[in-house]
Amino acid sequence: MLVMKNSQWTLLVLSLLCRFVIAAEPDRTPAQLQALPGGTPHPVGHLELRPLGQAASGKASGQATSGEGDGITCEHGTLVVPENRRDDTSRPIAVQFFRFVAREPSGRAPVFVLPGGPGGYFDKQRAAALREQFADPDSSAAIFLQHRDVVLMNQRGARAPDRRYQFFGFLIPPGPVDQPFSETDYFESVQAAAGMAIANWTERGVDVAGYDIMNLVEDLNDVREALGYDQIVLR
Repeated sequence: MLVMKNSQWTLLVLSLLCRFVIAAEPDRTPAQLQALPGGTPHPVGHLELRPLGQAASGKASGQATSGEGDGITCEHGTLVVPENRRDDTSRPIAVQFFRFVAREPSGRAPVFVLPGGPGGYFDKQRAAALREQFADPDSSAAIFLQHRDVVLMNQRGARAPDRRYQFFGFLIPPGPVDQPFSETDYFESVQAAAGMAIANWTERGVDVAGYDIMNLVEDLNDVREALGYDQIVLR
């Protein structure tokens, strides 16, 4: 059995296992990719807000209450951002989030909730489950929504809640069953699998360099600005 000796090895594995989400097909150019479900024809900065459960219409819906009469406003939002902010010719992609509106708006900084990972994401089922907690006055979660908006922020590279993206990961080849499989062997297999995946998606026109921590942070800030918040609380 492979035993991780320290947190540095663990972090290395997690970083190598980070998953990209992109909708793509073989032999597509970057321009063609924009028209596929993973891309978007809308310009950078385009914002959509719609009640949770409503199909995308291409128009912002504004705040609208959905659900079973619980009085909670929940919106499913998308914001168009560059795939790679270091490239001026980068194609636009959409990052997705859910926003719950405070029951008693107070102007306090909203709570932005980030998923775990690698590969964590918020979908409609998770948003609906959280909505039930917000609607329960005896739930500790209800305190968050009383005076603050709560935003569930999905990362680029996570499964889209409306299934408009394909989920892309990579498989690590199994080790030999008749001989020991060392840590070195394991990490070499991970690196080789990751390298093949990066080469494959780069050849198809995906700019994998855009799926890094700096672009993730800028996505978060762009959503903050698009929703009109001066400050946020991260959780």
